[in-house]
Amino acid sequence: MNIPNIVDDGGQTYISYNYPPTFATKLQPSYTGYIHYSFVGKENEPNITIQTELSSPIHYVSKELYIFSKIHNFPNIPPFDGELVITHEPITNTNNKPVYMCFPLKTDYSQTREATAPGGVIQTLLETEDDTNKNMNIDIISILNPTLRGGASLAAGGSATSYYYETPYAIVVVAQTPIPVSSNFVGFNRGKIDDLWEIPKEIKRANLRYKFDEETPRPFFWVSSETKKQKENFTDAMCDGSYCFFDCDFIDPGYENEVPTYMIRAGSDTVSPKEELLNYIITVIWTIVMIILVCWLAPLLFSILAVRLLKTTNHDDNLNILNDLEATISYILLIPGAVLTGVGINKNLQCKKDDDDCSEIANQLIVSGSIILGVWFFYLIAMFTSKVYMSDFIGYSDYPAKTTPFFIYQKGDIRIIHILDFTRIFSTLSKLFRG
Repeated sequence: MNIPNIVDDGGQTYISYNYPPTFATKLQPSYTGYIHYSFVGKENEPNITIQTELSSPIHYVSKELYIFSKIHNFPNIPPFDGELVITHEPITNTNNKPVYMCFPLKTDYSQTREATAPGGVIQTLLETEDDTNKNMNIDIISILNPTLRGGASLAAGGSATSYYYETPYAIVVVAQTPIPVSSNFVGFNRGKIDDLWEIPKEIKRANLRYKFDEETPRPFFWVSSETKKQKENFTDAMCDGSYCFFDCDFIDPGYENEVPTYMIRAGSDTVSPKEELLNYIITVIWTIVMIILVCWLAPLLFSILAVRLLKTTNHDDNLNILNDLEATISYILLIPGAVLTGVGINKNLQCKKDDDDCSEIANQLIVSGSIILGVWFFYLIAMFTSKVYMSDFIGYSDYPAKTTPFFIYQKGDIRIIHILDFTRIFSTLSKLFRG
């Protein structure tokens, strides 16, 4: 990208930045030609503030972090080889354009490879293997804060300026001082962010400041107040077992290091009475619906299969076939229901007291098994009542005349002992597949 024309607007645009240590996850393997991490900031602590003399400040929070090969080619920037790009989204609806903060990276083999080196954090990201250490805590400000970098400015000539331009869909900021790293960028490409490839119509110089660097002025604060305000500050979540907490402290400005912090458990396990009543009603309704469906569908399914199996006119032979079929359907429901319930109960007993994930999985198995066992129980009830009150429920071969029933259950035929005979399942399946 070659853009020779730079518009001087008198330095009316001010950009402040700050990136506290952030937990990140690698999203893109390096062999694709670039590196991609999640880099989600906190909306109550904006990472970027952009303001002009004629506008109110607009705050942005970071979302993702990339490392590409060289994209921009602006004047007054020393030669460099790659770019660190951090994407941001606006916190308010004042401006819906994303912001891309671009920091040039230069290969310098004289640099040490330790994390404490000027480009140490970038070096760590470049050298992280794709199959290990996908999650890490990135302290990117250690290389972007001029004070932490030994007073080195992020702009050429010692002036804290950067290039700033807008495209139809984004805002792009490019720092002027490359960050040295000991790795090269062979095999890297410019990535797939089209907004960074857009050729701008106008480029401005913007004042670039580390947001909380007390040694540099804060020109974007046009209105000041001596009234101290209390703010609520959250640090990263900390987890102990299956519980996570947020470190919450109420800070009086100027006394951040003297105020004790408190651990507050994140989330709430309480359920309001209305929600509890609603859940109870929904459970009852679904239970009733399930009972009705099972009691209606069980005899219907049984009769469809029975018609396929009944081949003789002998009552005793047909009764034996029907008992085999009834036992087969019973075991198809009973076996998985009993297995799921037993496995769930056993797993629940082995779960540690504070392991909610383990308990949740165990409860899911128990609930699934209980539902299947419930279907099995009402299947037995439906079959028994059908035999007693509708002895000809299997149907008639000459319907609608109803003179030749497929089978009629007699009083002595209604028994339950055949349900306990597991061998009947093999006899039924062989007859079904033989047709």
